[in-house]
Amino acid sequence: MQPNEAKKDIVDVVDRTTEALGGEWTVRRGPALGKCPATAETDGVTWTYILDRDEVSDQTADRAAVKDLWDSSGITTSDYESGGADPLRSVIGHGGPTWSIEFLIRSDGYTVHGVSQCADGDYKEMLRRGEDDLRSARRAAAVR
Repeated sequence: MQPNEAKKDIVDVVDRTTEALGGEWTVRRGPALGKCPATAETDGVTWTYILDRDEVSDQTADRAAVKDLWDSSGITTSDYESGGADPLRSVIGHGGPTWSIEFLIRSDGYTVHGVSQCADGDYKEMLRRGEDDLRSARRAAAVR
């Protein structure tokens, strides 16, 4: 897989997830270039894309909607809930167009955090060429 394909895939699944949930979302990070996880069978690059929404609606319905969307995209899902008086809840996914993806439900909002599949690419060379969107965004902000 080429890096631009991996980037497109993770942006697509994260954007479709946030569109299914509705509301106003802000980009916290990305899509940002990274190295493949140490557990990957290959060297290469990934893209991380994180969006936040400062609003919670029907958590049960939203979890179900996310699971349905991800299941239909070939992503294997599981539920997670921490302990405590104010537990964190999430849907965690792996596979399909992702290395991993998470829908995190906080008391004050939602987060969707996706990491693309590993793609062929030289991380250091791509950074040198300025292909990391985070660095490009910082350079553009410095010019303003």
